[in-house]
Amino acid sequence: MRTRKDAEAWARKIESEMDRGQFVDQSAGRQTTLGDLVRLYLKEVTAGRPGEASRVAETARLERFLRHETALCAHAAVNLRPEHFEDYRDRRLEEVAPGTVKRELTLLKRVIDHRKRRLGLNINPVNTEDVVRPSTTSFPASSRTRLHMKQ
Repeated sequence: MRTRKDAEAWARKIESEMDRGQFVDQSAGRQTTLGDLVRLYLKEVTAGRPGEASRVAETARLERFLRHETALCAHAAVNLRPEHFEDYRDRRLEEVAPGTVKRELTLLKRVIDHRKRRLGLNINPVNTEDVVRPSTTSFPASSRTRLHMKQ
């Protein structure tokens, strides 16, 4: 804040929000990165999945995300915007099928939802209405070639 007047106006605004029950403390969200959220989700949710196949697949997806999306993982949770995930979607669509990207975005939405309230986040930036999922009809399964062990 540049002046005492600015600081007092800010304090009045925060106190007013507290009085009305509208204040949300976002200090935890400023200290927690997306990478931290992914690691917490792996430990608290994925590790407890009942099916080994789903646990292994989810772990692989999240660990790939941590390895390859270091810049996105470094963002503080409160600073994440839908644009970050739209850029991620567009980059991934150059590498993998639309169905894969849809699964990854849905998983990232669940990762953020897992800790959203504790971090003081009002919205999840990966919500379906904010980040449009790619259409899988433009890439039908019949157009792909699946390799088998005998080939």
